[in-house]
Amino acid sequence: ACTPVSSDGSYNFSNIYDGRTGDAAKIRLEFHGLPAPMEEGGTGVNSGGAVLFVAAGTCDANLGVIDPSKFCGTDPILAATSFVNGTNGTDTPGDAIVTWAYNATGATGPIKKVALKEHVGAVHGLVYSKATSMLYSSAFLKRHIGLGSGGLGAIYVSDPFSANPNGAVFVTIPDAGSVPTNVDRGLGAADALSLDADVFGLVGTMGLGDIEISADGKTLYAINLNNRRVYIVDIPTAAVTGFVDIPDPNCVGGVSRVGAAKIHEGSLFVGVTCDASISQDRDDLLSKVYRMDLGTNVFSTIPEVIVPLDYIRNPAWNSGAYTDANTAGGENFPAHTARWYPWLNTFSHAGFNTSLSGATYSLSHPTPWLLDIEFDDNGNMLLGFADRTAHQFFSENVFPDGSGDLASVVSGGDLLRATLSSSGYTMEPLEYFGAAAEFFIGENFTSYEETILGGLAVLPGSGEITANVIAPDSLNSGGTRKLSSSTGAALSNFQLYQGSQSLAGMGAGLGDLELICDGLPIVVGNRLWADTNSNGVQDP
Repeated sequence: ACTPVSSDGSYNFSNIYDGRTGDAAKIRLEFHGLPAPMEEGGTGVNSGGAVLFVAAGTCDANLGVIDPSKFCGTDPILAATSFVNGTNGTDTPGDAIVTWAYNATGATGPIKKVALKEHVGAVHGLVYSKATSMLYSSAFLKRHIGLGSGGLGAIYVSDPFSANPNGAVFVTIPDAGSVPTNVDRGLGAADALSLDADVFGLVGTMGLGDIEISADGKTLYAINLNNRRVYIVDIPTAAVTGFVDIPDPNCVGGVSRVGAAKIHEGSLFVGVTCDASISQDRDDLLSKVYRMDLGTNVFSTIPEVIVPLDYIRNPAWNSGAYTDANTAGGENFPAHTARWYPWLNTFSHAGFNTSLSGATYSLSHPTPWLLDIEFDDNGNMLLGFADRTAHQFFSENVFPDGSGDLASVVSGGDLLRATLSSSGYTMEPLEYFGAAAEFFIGENFTSYEETILGGLAVLPGSGEITANVIAPDSLNSGGTRKLSSSTGAALSNFQLYQGSQSLAGMGAGLGDLELICDGLPIVVGNRLWADTNSNGVQDP
């Protein structure tokens, strides 16, 4: 006899008792047809496994199931991509991918160098495969930072458990764009200045964005920023097998810019940002999230979430030292950094509202770029916005205008939440007319109130979100901040670097964030039985 399992997990067999008693009355019960991606969980007090022998009338014959992608073991590790000034040479510092213990806090703690600039160059997207126990990273175009040997379309592979830093080209995604070589860009040592003017307006338009791996570990999905497509890679053969065009969001007064991606419950979610670069009108700034069914590789043309980006935020830099009178754009930093701005592809002091402070100009001109998507334990969607301006400038490096003047940028990203209900996703209430009102109130550090760099990670069952941030515990630093998924408050911080010029200072010194988790333990079975005639069938 067979019976279906209801949506709440209950089931019922009727009229199967034939009057026998004792062991003879026991019935063999098997569970079949688990919906993807669920698998049988380990046996225990409340789960006896997929094959049970039970008496008629039993009401506690249960099977525990688990989504393998949400299993992480007891000692998870965090990994991040890191940006160090200069070309992809062998000088120090040269960290490009680093790992550390998930529970690390404060300004000290072991940080492992998985890959250096000489191995992978500038990379942003990062994903770990439980099937291969490898980290994959994607090439990223960032001003003042050199590309790796594979160029703009490279996806690299690194062994995070190797004793030595490593990385090699795994596959090349086609049509990712073209820029001058690192030499022609004028990139040098980690402490050297570089004009890198050609790259200034190309940031976010070429190279690769986020990368994801399917639940079975066989397929990698990569976002191509140049042609706005999702490329599909067969991991066992390291071959590109196809691509899918990302839906056109019908931007007004600007261009569609892609970047973020996340696999969740059988779908690939992709983020798109309308950059308002043509109209230069904040009202045209918009982000949307689209869903692609991984069974058919077809996108829904109806967005899951729409985010108008003309809302009022907390100031990215709430410093009273930068007044209307001493900024080139005529607007004090607290007021200026409380809003998003359209993308700018050419430099001017007025356009970026710079301010001279000693021998170095300071600026904070937040421009939105949706670069990461995550989901919390309740299925709510988390949107990690990077500040594109913080990838056009660095720390104590020169403007692209040839003046030789030094500039340091303060990044001003954001983290937003869309809550899940039976009717879909609903964006958190954002304030478009009055004072700022955001769910994640724990982003801030002193006068820096929008510290998010874009990269996010969620440890299943933890009730918290880990985000890459500027100033986790001190100025001119970068690291992670854990935030409560229920209250939005800060829980703990960990510092990954501190320094300027060769390091990013208050700029974007970190890219994507990824969990390295154990795979499911092997389940050997839960019952011994006799088969004296070796026919593969249990003896009577």
